[in-house]
Amino acid sequence: MEELEICPKNSEELNFFMKQRGINLRYLGRMATECEYNFLKELAVREILALSIKVLVRDGLSFLRDEPNGYTMEDVKKCVLHYLNEILTLEERASSKQLWSFVTDLIRSKFGITLEKDII
Repeated sequence: MEELEICPKNSEELNFFMKQRGINLRYLGRMATECEYNFLKELAVREILALSIKVLVRDGLSFLRDEPNGYTMEDVKKCVLHYLNEILTLEERASSKQLWSFVTDLIRSKFGITLEKDII
């Protein structure tokens, strides 16, 4: 990525450049740890975090499918906001620690790096 004539400026461009070159997104962790340029490291970390939170939210939404009366778009919004609030809160609660633990375990297993909440 450091040898590109045009560097990605956002997640969409990063994904495009990686897919265009046949680089799997699981290598984002390696990019985040070995890249020389801080803006590329930060972009990789943001994408790793976003992908991991997406997995968590998708798992949470799967429980809505089991609702006997179905679910509304309002239920989906509440679910997404709940997870984002729990993960990104500065308040130390057992529920937020548990979700952050899930996210960090997922990041460690999928991308091979460890992210600490206080660096984000």
